[in-house]
This record gives sequence, structure tokens and C-alpha cells, in this order.
Amino acid sequence: LEHFGVDQKGFIDVVLTKAELGQMAAITTSAAIKLFNEFQKDGIIIIEAKKIKIVDMKRLYKSAGIHYKAFSFEEGKLY
Repeated sequence: LEHFGVDQKGFIDVVLTKAELGQMAAITTSAAIKLFNEFQKDGIIIIEAKKIKIVDMKRLYKSAGIHYKAFSFEEGKLY
């Protein structure tokens, strides 16, 4: 988020295709689509007009196997 920022509605301020997001995460486009659909169904993210809003950062981190408290957005570092 630090690299892109968020818009006035809290959506990440960058428009990327699911293929580009998959490439960034080193997964296939179909895996990225499935993952984003699951995150949206589970209420972790909202996708609107090709923009993403993270509504439950703690669950997003948990799904990645990262302790939420171990990460500081202000410093952008894992502790």
C-alpha cells in the first residue's frame, strides 16, 4: 500500500489486471482470479471497477501465514 497509496474511498490507487497481480505474486492468472474471488467472498477485500479495497487486513495476513502484529505499515518492515 505504501507504494501505491489509497484513493478517497480506501481503494488501492493503482489499476492492474489480474494477470499482472498474478505475476507480482508469482502465481498463474487463473490462481489469482480464484484467490481474489475467495477473498471477496470471504469479505477480506472488495473489488469495484478494477480497484481493490482491503477491508480485513488481519485475515489477509493470516491467509498468507504472516502474523499481523509482526508487520508495521508505517515502517514497511517485518519484525
